[in-house]
Amino acid sequence: MTTYSQKLKDPRWQKRRLKILERDNWACQTCGDTEETLHVHHLWYEDGEPWDSPDEALQTLCASCHETDSIERAESEKTLLDVLRRAGLDGGDVHALACAFQYLRLPCDVDMCLFIFGIEIFAGTKGSRQAFIEASKAVREARLKVARLRRS
Repeated sequence: MTTYSQKLKDPRWQKRRLKILERDNWACQTCGDTEETLHVHHLWYEDGEPWDSPDEALQTLCASCHETDSIERAESEKTLLDVLRRAGLDGGDVHALACAFQYLRLPCDVDMCLFIFGIEIFAGTKGSRQAFIEASKAVREARLKVARLRRS
């Protein structure tokens, strides 16, 4: 059986890695560093091989930011789950939120702020299904306003 470390030495991964480094202009997407060793980081994993990940699942990080992300991610995920539980969300609500998050894919910081705005609306009403619908509508309306502002 091939280990993950061995897979990262595979020519298919190396080719994919170079494509992502070039896309990201050989710079860390978190801090902008171009001098430190650069890694291509998987934001998430899908079934299959590392080189089969979609472009949006891969990001260039310097070694320091990659290490920080790895450490902070586990803690942040625990914190997020705790916040959702304390807001009174049940498993179905968390699933609906996860599906919405996956659907949005949040391509920029503005979208992240709007998504958090939606979570706050949702959590503030104790997480009912109707509240999720209302939060989704509010986020959609806010996104449309942002899009209009960007065009003008």
